[in-house]
Amino acid sequence: MSKSLKFDLPATLSGQPYLLYIPSESCLALV
Repeated sequence: MSKSLKFDLPATLSGQPYLLYIPSESCLALV
């Protein structure tokens, strides 16, 4: 879960807080 947090931080900065509820794998695809 620590890995997902790393992707969540930049995601929130991008104005996409909904990524917090998405798995790290999905974050990689979106980013």
